[in-house]
Amino acid sequence: MPPRSVILTARDWGKFYRLQTGMVRLDVPAADGMQLAGLLLPGDLIGAELLVTDVYSFTATALVPCTLQPCLPNSSPTYQSELMQSWLTMLRRQVNVLSLRQGGAAQRVSRLMELCRESARLSLVEPGEAFHLPTLNQISDLCALTIETACRVLSGLRRSGELQDLDQRLCIFRQGLDTDARAGDSAARHQAVA
Repeated sequence: MPPRSVILTARDWGKFYRLQTGMVRLDVPAADGMQLAGLLLPGDLIGAELLVTDVYSFTATALVPCTLQPCLPNSSPTYQSELMQSWLTMLRRQVNVLSLRQGGAAQRVSRLMELCRESARLSLVEPGEAFHLPTLNQISDLCALTIETACRVLSGLRRSGELQDLDQRLCIFRQGLDTDARAGDSAARHQAVA
């Protein structure tokens, strides 16, 4: 599914899905348009509220290329357990989503990049492969920043080598994901020693 594709629309009905690869934005209808409600990463369920309501509560939009797997409800204990685990994971992640709009601009974008790295890891991006990021407009909206401010922060990440351009889209390469984790560990050890 290409970026910016609407997967499902609030107040509509249909199937529900498990996100296999990519990243999806959830919005709820508000008086002044749509309001950010969450982000979904691989393994999360899209539209599962149909198990308890008649219509979708959210509009789900692909932020990056996505792969979906239709889900069929069943009553097996294993299925019910997996469903509850997925819901719990999604609820816990929403704390991270709320933090995208708190703190300084660099902190906000950094938190979003952490979610993108997690999405790439869960999408099973192979070493040397690129994981496309949301567009500049999407990043500025997700982080509640002006486009100019988001652009400045992203430019700094480009200069540092954390982000690269590929096919006119920003991306993180898989080898950078492992390097970032080691660099974080190294910085933490350095602070502990200092």
